[in-house]
Amino acid sequence: MTYVLTAVEPSKEDGQGGWTLLELLFGLVILIVAMGAIVQIFGSSVDGFNEVAAMGTADQQMRQVLDRLVIEMRDVDAGSISPATPSAATSLTFSPVIGWDGSNPTLDTARTVTFANNEVTLDSNVIQGGVESLTFTQIGDVLEIRVQVEREVHQRGTTRVVMSEMATQINLR
Repeated sequence: MTYVLTAVEPSKEDGQGGWTLLELLFGLVILIVAMGAIVQIFGSSVDGFNEVAAMGTADQQMRQVLDRLVIEMRDVDAGSISPATPSAATSLTFSPVIGWDGSNPTLDTARTVTFANNEVTLDSNVIQGGVESLTFTQIGDVLEIRVQVEREVHQRGTTRVVMSEMATQINLR
């Protein structure tokens, strides 16, 4: 006696059609992979947004410091800056020019910019907090002001530090 085994397809004519277990598992695997990719893309987008936002905040803080110092120091006499080597100092005293007596400048009351405890102050009024460093470099009649700010970026359970730096130069009188 010989037996022949043949595969019999289930009939869908009786209204009992559907998915096999293997088809359901294969579809589920594809769905899980697609959802994982979507979650990964979304997470990367959120991380990118957080980093750009931190950099924008840092840039805004640096611009605020530089803009204020440029306004205050644009009419400063080069000889009125104290100390004479400002890059090594944590404070800088200067006197704006308010007029001229012939070729001699008439100076206003001395003002002091101080950097301490991550804050930049002008005459004891805080200009900006969260500043990592503030340096002044004077070469002749040019004063360079350099500001550096650090911001923490929280990304999926880790913390990264974003550092930004900005500088400007002022031509002294």
